[in-house]
Amino acid sequence: MADHTTAFCSIQTSGDYQSHFNKSARQFEASIDSGPTSDKIDKNGRTRVYFKGEEICNNFNTVRGCFTINCQYRHVCTRCNLSNHSHPNCRVAVSNKGGEQNIPSNPLLPSTSQNSGKHIKNDYCKDPLESDNNTPLDRLSYILNSVKKLQKPRNKKRLPITFEILEKIIFRLRQGVFTPFIDLMLEAVCTVGFYGFMRCGEFTVLKANQFDPSVNLCIGDIMFHKDMIVLKLKQSKTDPFRKGIDIQLHKVQNQICPFKILVKYLQVRESLNQNLPSDPLFISQNSLALERNYFINCIKQVLSICGFNPDHYNGHSLRIGAATTAGKAHIEDHLVKILGRWSSDSYCRYIRVSSTSIKHAQDLLGKY
Repeated sequence: MADHTTAFCSIQTSGDYQSHFNKSARQFEASIDSGPTSDKIDKNGRTRVYFKGEEICNNFNTVRGCFTINCQYRHVCTRCNLSNHSHPNCRVAVSNKGGEQNIPSNPLLPSTSQNSGKHIKNDYCKDPLESDNNTPLDRLSYILNSVKKLQKPRNKKRLPITFEILEKIIFRLRQGVFTPFIDLMLEAVCTVGFYGFMRCGEFTVLKANQFDPSVNLCIGDIMFHKDMIVLKLKQSKTDPFRKGIDIQLHKVQNQICPFKILVKYLQVRESLNQNLPSDPLFISQNSLALERNYFINCIKQVLSICGFNPDHYNGHSLRIGAATTAGKAHIEDHLVKILGRWSSDSYCRYIRVSSTSIKHAQDLLGKY
């Protein structure tokens, strides 16, 4: 009220108020001098809650949280005893006569260990892509990734490594970029990948320690003929039942010949390491299986030296470049499908048509 001050307030000067005020003051002073008044109450008057014999931090189970460095108390929820969230963020339902309902946040609620967990149901999920027993939901992940690819258009360029660009890469490697063995290995990988219309995952692995000779490309997958080498792919994108696909690499009348380069690579490799049939076909300097990221980073470095923007190329550029070069060379459609192991006409989206080619086609249309 605004008609008097605190000194003249009848409530403030009443005996009941003074008695209550003095009692509260004495309790506050006693809590400061003597600390906690009970083993069940902390110094702030909050109920002590324990989990597995350790006291739970009451500050952690508030909206503000705990800011103590190396806090001596356990940081778990006082309701469900999980450590990945505090009490205000807990989603626990308690069953009663009327059914299940969400109970409001209460940092003083005893832990589930005291209630034996009989009336507590925890519906908190740490990861939306995991089930209640923490097993991954792989099928849901695949569906969400597919939806992302459909909803989000690809803005990143994937330019092809055509034969003209491949020549520059090979000639630069022959001049020396990395070590002699790595340069020869990259020359063999690029040549085989181009002429074989290979996907990057067909001749590399994500991690070297994940190499599996029953799945990945090995030395034993090579068959030599007089003028041809056959690579046996044990699995590929268009071979879901792992029947195996043969890739033919013939001798060609060109300085960049997949047959000659692969034979030279295997000879040099055998002089450095013992070649076992189960060993990976392409290896890095440490004799481990060629990793995808290592290969892409090396190729981007060579492309940068050759004057190209490396950000526009990736591991799929060799396959795209082979399809583009085949279209430019007027190779029949059915041969392109066989070379690239396409089961449909999807290879058409890999062929990059230049404006000059379109102009030439339109000029031909005007002549007929």
